[in-house]
Amino acid sequence: MFAVLVELVVVIGAALVVLSVSYRLRIPAIIGFLLTGVLIGPSGLGLVPEAAHSESFAELAVVLMLFVIGLELSTTELRHLGRVFVLGGLTQSLVTAGLGTVTALFLGASWPLAVFCGFVVTLSSTAIVIKLHADRRESTSPHGRLSLAMLLFQDILIVPMLLAVPLLASSSGVAGGSDLLATLVRSGKGLLVVAAVFIVARLVMPRLLGRLAESGIHELLILAALFVCLGAALLTHELGLSMALGGFLAGVALADSDLRYQIQAEVAPFKDLFASVFFTSIGMLLPIAFLQIHVVQIAALTAAIVFGKALIIFGAARLLGYSTRPAVLSALAMSQIGEFAFVLLQVGTAESLVSADVYALLIASSVLSMLATPLMLAAAGPLLELLEPADERQWIERHAHRRGHTVIAGCGLNGRHIARVLRQAGKHFELVDIDVAVVREMRSKGDSVLLGDVSRRDIQITAGVPEAQVLVLALSDRDATRRAVRVARELQPAIQLIVRADNPAEMQELLRLGADEVVAEDLEASVALTQQVLESFGLPKQVIRSAVGLLKDHQYEALLAARPRARLTETMLDVLTAGTAETFVLQPGHTACGKTLRELDLRRRTGATVLGIIRGDQVLAHPAADLVFAEGDGLVLAADHASVIAALELLEQGEIS
Repeated sequence: MFAVLVELVVVIGAALVVLSVSYRLRIPAIIGFLLTGVLIGPSGLGLVPEAAHSESFAELAVVLMLFVIGLELSTTELRHLGRVFVLGGLTQSLVTAGLGTVTALFLGASWPLAVFCGFVVTLSSTAIVIKLHADRRESTSPHGRLSLAMLLFQDILIVPMLLAVPLLASSSGVAGGSDLLATLVRSGKGLLVVAAVFIVARLVMPRLLGRLAESGIHELLILAALFVCLGAALLTHELGLSMALGGFLAGVALADSDLRYQIQAEVAPFKDLFASVFFTSIGMLLPIAFLQIHVVQIAALTAAIVFGKALIIFGAARLLGYSTRPAVLSALAMSQIGEFAFVLLQVGTAESLVSADVYALLIASSVLSMLATPLMLAAAGPLLELLEPADERQWIERHAHRRGHTVIAGCGLNGRHIARVLRQAGKHFELVDIDVAVVREMRSKGDSVLLGDVSRRDIQITAGVPEAQVLVLALSDRDATRRAVRVARELQPAIQLIVRADNPAEMQELLRLGADEVVAEDLEASVALTQQVLESFGLPKQVIRSAVGLLKDHQYEALLAARPRARLTETMLDVLTAGTAETFVLQPGHTACGKTLRELDLRRRTGATVLGIIRGDQVLAHPAADLVFAEGDGLVLAADHASVIAALELLEQGEIS
């Protein structure tokens, strides 16, 4: 136990140092973890002479990661990804596995080993790709959704691949390989048991977790989710299958549960902790001595894998109808060998299918391909400029006399709402989107949408930006948004540029690039929440309008100019304590009915003045002191906020003597 603790302390301590440096150098965290492992591992400084304990944590991390990925495989999610998931994932996986197998055969591998190598190179890193897209705020972008669809298909393939490894080892006839018939029987029995357990878990566990959640005991849901995940992993291990397979199936069993998002949130801290150890342990596996001896072969193999996978994924995306930009970005993001290849390599080594040299060669290539991925994505800009054609798609309708219209780029929820309002108002607009699935859906509903990248000059010209009055950029891709702002301002200096941002931190740069208005969704949500909170206290509408108006007018200014919070608070108080007006209607039976203004004496009691009376269609301004109140009269009150609130409370209580 002491040795495990020492190893964990060394790993976490080294990760803290390397990650701090990586953050300052703007190097992705995953690269930092990998470099940490290389630095402290047996081939580096030797601070961790053996990675046995770390490998145990890494295997547990794989179980948790596959559990979370399994949670993503709900029937709703798969239906949404639909055609891209099936055709894109199938095309990419079959072609990659096939070419990997043929290449390994050409290099002299036996056919079982060649098929195994095809399996290994097929799998990309779900953890790396999703993390990079999340860091770049591109998870919902077209290339983010395309990558997710293909990655989920690959994750499903891990199940038959893991089951096939013992069969390949049996067929190879290597020493240590199991008897083929015995392997088939063992795998068949194990698969039947797992299938039965999976069906039961699919039917029972969501209901059981729902009952636990209803108890209100927060810890029960966490423990139950971990029990299901780790229990399934233990079961598959005892049946002679991979623990990772059990974690994956447990996640799939709960994927359609209403609690899956809450489970994801609860498990995320554990997953992130073990994932950091996992990638660090992968870095430890990099055989530096082997790398130095075979540097040419490893470099050649890594380059072939990275560029070969990138070309295959790019081709699959283009066949699906995606334009150059999402196809290139998806190809670069998925060009590495993924973390689940290490699971396959461990199983292949245990079955004596993979020799020590092949294992070291594939490990080295996998780690280097992972290290290369963030760097290639960072350098994607020049490549896109080189590859993107002058016109991605022809506009389905060429409008010869457009002028003064609105161009809406991005057909998500925001873009569709804007289009609906403009359509009802009889205003002409053009829609642009880069996501082929979205464009196809909107065209099926009768909308005319230009398929293309709005950050491209020629696409903006085709959409009529030079003649437009307003350009709305409702994009989820930050880099594309910035480029689109620059291009639009060059094409049409007078155009009104309204831009969506994820958070206020992006606003300053967008305004500097030429945007006229930037709407930060985080801040708008906070304004709406503030309004709801104030309304729940029953404050007068005028007070709420003043507070909300102040937030909208000054919060942006404060965030962009780094205005001190104390000064902002002073301004808010000044505005809220300024004069305001409110109306109170006398309902039938109110004690004020039949009394005069003098008898009511609101000014002395509360400080509020009755400026006027609304009676039917008449407005009685500056009423006399002897005016008698009647049912249905509307009293227009004026004073500072505190006095108005006091008057309203007095009137609502009806205690008028």
